[in-house]
Amino acid sequence: MKTLKLVDCLLKDVPRRLDSERPEGSEGPFVAVFSESVSSGKFCGLASPADKAAHPGWIYADLVEHHTAHVLSFKSSVAHALREMDQWKVDALPVLDQKGGFIGLVTRTCIMRALLQQESRLLRETHRLNQEIVHDKEELASWTFRLSSLHEASRTLSRVLSHTSLEADLLQHGIEALTQLLQARYGAIGIMDGKGELLSFHHTGMTEQQVADIGSFPEGRGLLGVVIREDTVLRLPELSRDPRSAGFPPGHPVMHSLLAVPISHGGKVYGRIYLCEKWEGKEFIEEDELLAKSFANSLSMVLENAREMREMQQAQQHLDYLAHFDVLTGLPNRRLIEDRLRQVLANSQRHGRKMALMFIDLDNFKGGQ
Repeated sequence: MKTLKLVDCLLKDVPRRLDSERPEGSEGPFVAVFSESVSSGKFCGLASPADKAAHPGWIYADLVEHHTAHVLSFKSSVAHALREMDQWKVDALPVLDQKGGFIGLVTRTCIMRALLQQESRLLRETHRLNQEIVHDKEELASWTFRLSSLHEASRTLSRVLSHTSLEADLLQHGIEALTQLLQARYGAIGIMDGKGELLSFHHTGMTEQQVADIGSFPEGRGLLGVVIREDTVLRLPELSRDPRSAGFPPGHPVMHSLLAVPISHGGKVYGRIYLCEKWEGKEFIEEDELLAKSFANSLSMVLENAREMREMQQAQQHLDYLAHFDVLTGLPNRRLIEDRLRQVLANSQRHGRKMALMFIDLDNFKGGQ
């Protein structure tokens, strides 16, 4: 298998902004800053969530100029990128082409996602080679079709993990791909809220009629509750033999084998992933568990990043409000008009344009009875 290269880990869909612009709440965690033009202008640097949180109200030119810019060449190795991140204590580094143009950024999560995809390809290849030894030509033809499906499932997982926020359709695509990749008949992802209640539930492998017959989502009183409460992995060949199993509701298909992993990060559990009934009655193996845990870990980091971004944005919005508005009346203050004037002056100087400021004095303008 070929050596993993930096271009294999590249995150290309990075928001691009001009250096004269100000951060907005709808942007992603990292923003590429350019002068003159976002498509053909000079790359000025990378604005991180920490930059925006530490300096609310700053324009991008100020955000990227106050610290040293560290960049990577597209020819750099993955190991070199990780060493640079450790040395400079950063979570992401911009990658430039041979002409110095910005082509994307690389993060630890991107590298882990690429390694996960490479690992899944290796597992599939190993399985295919073993099957060539023990099966005849007809069985090999069947496995060729199956491996093609697994390859597509792996690609889907990679697309899911490339997002910085988890929406319902991404979670649905993710559990469908993981279930197919691990050759399970049923699979589900349950996301919990801060109180431990089921916030969203995404499943695959059952018909609409089967779902209607069950009538409710898992309550977590049995083994699935153990996964959440104890933040632990369960891999069981026979569910009915475990004393912690609370059984299934009426109408639920019969299930035997189970692989369940928590979606957790730093001691905080965000939810659970579980898969049941491996194809052909086989048991889930250690490699299946490792792959499911890697996927769950990636989801947990995306959820943790989303939580931190929400907190940063709320704090930044509050600080920005306190700096530019009167708390008692809610009216804009002197600092806000000074800030707007500085922006207009800077913009006019950059582009060689003239500006004018008009003062209007209103006599006896005040509140009262």
